Amino acid sequence: MNRYYHSNLVYGIANGLKEKWLQKLEEGLPKADLVIVLDASQNDSFSRKKSKRDKFEKNKDFSKKISQIYRRLAKKHRWKIVNASGTKQEVHKEILKIIFKKIGS
Repeated sequence: MNRYYHSNLVYGIANGLKEKWLQKLEEGLPKADLVIVLDASQNDSFSRKKSKRDKFEKNKDFSKKISQIYRRLAKKHRWKIVNASGTKQEVHKEILKIIFKKIGS
């Protein structure tokens, strides 16, 4: 799996599309066993990305809306949220904990 279904769902909702309609697009596709959302503050997120931002990333209000939708959907669908404001090593460690718990190691 990759992030595209989940990302399209969130961005679609943020752009006014109906969640149920967007979810129908997933019918027949394999379901993710695990979804991990990396959650960082806007300041952290904006300071880390040095390359050119796309049209969505340039708009801080829209980015805030995206974060809120990710959090809401994570709660609704039991996606795992990792605080991504820490160091790369700390975030990596948290992700591994979630994965190992899921696979039973």
